[in-house]
Amino acid sequence: IRGMSYHGGLVGFLIASYLYSRKDLKKLLIYLDLIAISLPLGYVFGRIGNFLNQELVGRIVPKDSHLGQIIGIMVDHQLRYPSQLIEAFLEGVVVFLMVMWAKKHTKTHGLLIVVYGLGYSLMRFIAEFYREPDSQLGVYFLNLSMGQILSLLMVIVSLGILLYATKNSKIIK
Repeated sequence: IRGMSYHGGLVGFLIASYLYSRKDLKKLLIYLDLIAISLPLGYVFGRIGNFLNQELVGRIVPKDSHLGQIIGIMVDHQLRYPSQLIEAFLEGVVVFLMVMWAKKHTKTHGLLIVVYGLGYSLMRFIAEFYREPDSQLGVYFLNLSMGQILSLLMVIVSLGILLYATKNSKIIK
């Protein structure tokens, strides 16, 4: 299923992690927090690889876009946004900084993975405006891509987990 590989992979990873360590919630949360710290930087290198291979190309730059004229790249004789580099910065660098800030300000296990989930999904939502939607999926309600719709769902789930974790923080500290 193209176009949903990240979100589907994330769901599979979380289910498998839970099933593997469901007897010890604290260990699972510590493990997920470690993943939250390293995952964004791995994302930077993945998106740079996409850029070098001209995969996941950006949308065509409108002729009246000053930003696009400055940062646009030629792909198949069309000026496009470098969406891979935009994603590397937003979903990699910015999310990493968000997680590190949260690490400095919280002691509750499991909160870093929630910050990662919120940060990633918000940054992905923004980056999708510059990325060409997958041809087999296109756009949907309110001209949103499947990546944006799934990212909005991820925001809702992350906020629910955040509310639960802060309400029950004594249980999982």
